[in-house]
Amino acid sequence: MGLQETKIESLPFVTAELNYLAPIPTKPRTYAFDPPPGEPKSTALAEPHQVPIFDARLIAQNFSLDREGFALVRHPTRVKDFFDDEEVRAVYYPAVEAFLRATLQADRVVIFDHTVRKRVEGAADIRGGGP
Repeated sequence: MGLQETKIESLPFVTAELNYLAPIPTKPRTYAFDPPPGEPKSTALAEPHQVPIFDARLIAQNFSLDREGFALVRHPTRVKDFFDDEEVRAVYYPAVEAFLRATLQADRVVIFDHTVRKRVEGAADIRGGGP
């Protein structure tokens, strides 16, 4: 049974505010570096929407990478601290590489980067209105 036959609305959910890109007359852009003088860091405008986020773990077996373009899988880890870059590289990278090779029947998996996103308590929001 695929996602089309599944009754998503019957799943448990939470409602959250997600920001979508608001329509603007030009193509939105965001500089990944300091913009030229007089230019904003980003021209993107956020448009908040209240949306349901469904817990699809109850129907994870219904998803197929080939059919839906994604799959939900359980992948336990021995990582104790995901904020510790050395531990992530030493423990998580090899485990994820092995899992992906086996799951996708890939000859090779290359993990080239990871990004840790977190708010620092009391620190200023440096997004400057950008995404």
